[in-house]
Amino acid sequence: MSYTKTLLVGVALCAFCTAPALARQAPPIHLASMDSAMHAHVKTNVAHHNFTSFTETITFTGTLSQAANHEVPVLLWGETWQDTATCLPPSREDLDINPRKTGVGTIRIGTSTGPTSACPSSTFTFYGPMYELEAVKATSDHFSGPLTARHYSGYNLTLNTNTDLTITP
Repeated sequence: MSYTKTLLVGVALCAFCTAPALARQAPPIHLASMDSAMHAHVKTNVAHHNFTSFTETITFTGTLSQAANHEVPVLLWGETWQDTATCLPPSREDLDINPRKTGVGTIRIGTSTGPTSACPSSTFTFYGPMYELEAVKATSDHFSGPLTARHYSGYNLTLNTNTDLTITP
């Protein structure tokens, strides 16, 4: 599988992430994604009725080739929070991945920068796992962690991420 195909779900993911919340008068804040072919399942959970805190849960699933990806670091996906009213990127955004070392791979925090379709004149930092497959005979791997933005447009935002990898020969 090519590097492009191992990256993140496209911007269409925003609609899935925010549609249930928008029906409840959520803020104009969305998840923005780097373009990719990984699949995602999204679950919305609003932490407080007054929306001072907002939480999303997402599961990324993808396939890595043992032959192509052994000891080759790859940014699996990248996400950021985006306020479409101001188009200002979050100044206090962090990703925490657990565990950083699994039985088959090592994960560090990776970043990529660029605009989004909703804010083409702004530069956002997309955070995601930089994954390096180390095991020779691995078949799967899993890790998780939150992407948080604190005090962003009056909200504390959390994206609970889960990543499930299938590893092929």
